[in-house]
Amino acid sequence: MIKQRIYSFPFLFLFFLMDTHISNAVNAIFSSEYKISCHFFVFFFLIFLVHMSEKRSMLFFATLIAFIFDYYYFNQLGIFIFSLPLVTFFIICLIQLFPKVIGGFQLFLLFFIFIFLLDVMSFIAARYFSLTHLTLSYFLTFQMLPTLFFNFITFLALKNLIRKQKA
Repeated sequence: MIKQRIYSFPFLFLFFLMDTHISNAVNAIFSSEYKISCHFFVFFFLIFLVHMSEKRSMLFFATLIAFIFDYYYFNQLGIFIFSLPLVTFFIICLIQLFPKVIGGFQLFLLFFIFIFLLDVMSFIAARYFSLTHLTLSYFLTFQMLPTLFFNFITFLALKNLIRKQKA
């Protein structure tokens, strides 16, 4: 179990760093009014969260990643230190409601709940602290929906890739 934790955190950290670069590459392809956020980190974080028995270590890791994210991108503690651990705690509570084995559909639902809550909570906090002047309707139409669609496609691709690796 300790080996599992030691190997999973650098792997997750790698996806955390790659998310922004992948998002920028995808956004360069599409028109400038649509903003897509890649959530590979959230996908693999959720996979580890579902399969690890020690959920408190994942909550600690979420706080650590949020701390690094805020300093790396904003040079101050901010929104992510608040939203990622809170959404992680909520997802842990949801995981405990499911049976022992979480299937593909439950993982799909958890992934989309995670993305939706994380992005909407971050947007609401940014609006509250006047860090953005976007309206909720603009955010949902031009950022949230393209993000969910893109991550739906990547979820299907990654889930099939992981399923092939297990076989």
